[in-house]
Amino acid sequence: QESLTGITDIDTLLIQMKQDVDQIASDFVEFDTCIETRVMDMIHSSKEHMEWLKNTAHSTSVIAQKASDHAEIFKQECTKLNEKCKKLDSFEAFLAQIQTKVALLETSADAL
Repeated sequence: QESLTGITDIDTLLIQMKQDVDQIASDFVEFDTCIETRVMDMIHSSKEHMEWLKNTAHSTSVIAQKASDHAEIFKQECTKLNEKCKKLDSFEAFLAQIQTKVALLETSADAL
């Protein structure tokens, strides 16, 4: 209560101050809970994102390994094909020699 001099009763001031402190405490608890909830949500989201990255990295690794394996198989098949081509080249050279000898024999036979 206000007195005639404008000074408020100390009990009223203490009650108002207690109400203000209680409101500040309530606001702080609400604010703290809000921050905690947001931090937990961020941690959960971060965990999910990290799990997704881990799974993506694993999938990429598996695909890369398969690609590497296929490249090695392709290289081996190319090596085999090159060996066959070399043998075929040798055989073609052999056939060319035989053809030359047959042509010489035909020429010799015609000359007889």
